Amino acid sequence: MSKKAPTNHPRKSEGRLEFIQTKAAFEDFLADLEHEPVLGLDTEANSMHAYREEVCLIQVSSATRDYLLDPMAGLNLDPFLDILEDPQVIKVFHDAEFDIFLLGRAYALQMRGLFDTKVAALALGRDQIGLAATVDHYFGVKLDKSQQRSDWGRRPLATAQLEYAWKDTHYLLQLRELLLEEIAEADPFVKLEVDSECRRLERMVTDRPKDPDVWLKVKGVRKLSARGLRYFKDLYDWREKEAERRKLPLFKILANPVLVSLATDAPLGRNDLSRALSRGQMERYGQALQKVLARSADKPDLVLPKVAPLKGAERKALETQKQRIDSLKQWRKKKASQRPTDPSLVLNREVLEKLAELGPDSLEDLEKTGLLEPWRLEHYGAEIVQAIRAGS
Repeated sequence: MSKKAPTNHPRKSEGRLEFIQTKAAFEDFLADLEHEPVLGLDTEANSMHAYREEVCLIQVSSATRDYLLDPMAGLNLDPFLDILEDPQVIKVFHDAEFDIFLLGRAYALQMRGLFDTKVAALALGRDQIGLAATVDHYFGVKLDKSQQRSDWGRRPLATAQLEYAWKDTHYLLQLRELLLEEIAEADPFVKLEVDSECRRLERMVTDRPKDPDVWLKVKGVRKLSARGLRYFKDLYDWREKEAERRKLPLFKILANPVLVSLATDAPLGRNDLSRALSRGQMERYGQALQKVLARSADKPDLVLPKVAPLKGAERKALETQKQRIDSLKQWRKKKASQRPTDPSLVLNREVLEKLAELGPDSLEDLEKTGLLEPWRLEHYGAEIVQAIRAGS
């Protein structure tokens, strides 16, 4: 059973908070961090309020002080980014994946020295792994999450936002210490899995190419007629440009179900549109939508290319791959339940699917794939091969 932080555990003064918005404050901030071996980190973005979310705030905690760094203040952040890329400085996040994606995309940053407290909690078999639940569990502190969907891109930030933001990193260094104590007392696989997952997160690709067929993944689109597909594609492209122009997220222009409804009925008159749109949407977009639909009406129907049916050998190979995936998932779920840990830490999805595709039939073949670390190959290799065979 995990333990609460001891009463004599060193705690920072909650009054030592710095909001970094000027060059002078930033230089003092860098001087403060110069010899800090461990930092707590988090970010805030404006995902619910912008066409393309931005890094709007970076929270940083050292052993003695909390900082809020404003990346929208026009500062040259390169010296701080060098710290994030320094593997000798440990960066403690809770649920780092989205933060790493945002920072990597914004600054072409390759994070190094990561420790993710959520990953550690998962590896230790915690059921409640959110930051608020974890801080409450270890410190008996209730975090206020009411500002989670705030517009972090607006300035000035409200006092409530600042109060919310700094607490997201205030406890991370102490939390890491407590988790490391538990990891040291746990099965050796816990540390191996935590280290492996943190290194995987560091290698995560943040420059994701845009999928040109993402519109086809909207619920209900593939049920449209050929004419409906043409309407929907033109509506979808219009919304994309309108959202970018107005700097708003797509759903704040028109929600996906509204686009599907418009494409299904293809209304051209103002009265037809008013039945599908709210009054505000009608006032803002009614005229533009009429033009989009009118232009679509003159275009040829949009027929999706037919997917050629798989031949016998191809179909059998795909079925075998699916069976191997199922077999490997069953194996890792059983393995995870024995400790317990999260199945994804036993074998992550990308590696599992690649192994199912390659289908190594022996330990030697499994080693040649290069997909498993030596410890995983040694302890799980024979069982993985057996699971692959069972699905083949």
